[in-house]
Amino acid sequence: MLLDLAQARVEPALIEALERIGAPLPADGPAGAHAVPARLAEAMKYAVTSPGKRLRPALVLGGAHAVGAEVDDVLPAACAVEMVHAYSLVHDDLPALDDDDTRRGLPACHKKFDEATALLAGDALLTEALALVADPRPLAAGRPIDAARRAAATTELARAIGAAGMVGGQQDDVTLGEDATRTQLYTIHRRKTGRLIAASVALGAIVGGGSDEDIAALRAFGADIGLAFQLVDDILDADGVVPHVGNDAARQEAVELTVRATERLQRFEGRGAPLAEVAEQMAERIR
Repeated sequence: MLLDLAQARVEPALIEALERIGAPLPADGPAGAHAVPARLAEAMKYAVTSPGKRLRPALVLGGAHAVGAEVDDVLPAACAVEMVHAYSLVHDDLPALDDDDTRRGLPACHKKFDEATALLAGDALLTEALALVADPRPLAAGRPIDAARRAAATTELARAIGAAGMVGGQQDDVTLGEDATRTQLYTIHRRKTGRLIAASVALGAIVGGGSDEDIAALRAFGADIGLAFQLVDDILDADGVVPHVGNDAARQEAVELTVRATERLQRFEGRGAPLAEVAEQMAERIR
């Protein structure tokens, strides 16, 4: 349900968000002071609209639904997390990091364009994602969000993906590599993968006007399924924590995390069902 909804609603909103980036505003200064180079715009669009499940935007929509908010009102946040995810993949594929030539069955951004353009496209997507969450202008048929909620959402996203979050997890992954201990691997998984997933669910509740208790519960739900998601990947790839704990133990932990995550949704009653369905779909890959 949520994944289909994200495909239907977020895809066109992403195009709208990308088009907005190049539209000048009075505060930008005189004519010509605000322009996106055509090659950069093409690379950004290529990265963010390539085929994908749109899992993270779906989690934003699910978080909003859980607190009774309208989907259109949280589309900027949903698009922002997909832009952040796209930026992280573009940078991960670069020769200096994972050195992958393909992504989702297509040439990686640095292969489609060049390394410098891919690096800059990732930088731009990250920057514009934070601007999109902070911007008072809605997308599609959404309504403007008050400044306090936009500020809280921007901080939530920035902390999740910053030096102590996703980027820090990537640094530890690069530095430690195959020498990482079991404990270090779990820490890397929680930051490199889990923090953006947790922030995605929380963003839906923050922008959607949820209470502090609602936001905390959804953030914890996201943290659990974020780690479960990475453990499932480890099981399927026979790497990561699997060589340390074994396939069966990793599988059991992923299942237990999924169960605990869905239990956290009980406070939302039926409104949490779409998120529970996504959690089950993620775990189903190893069943």
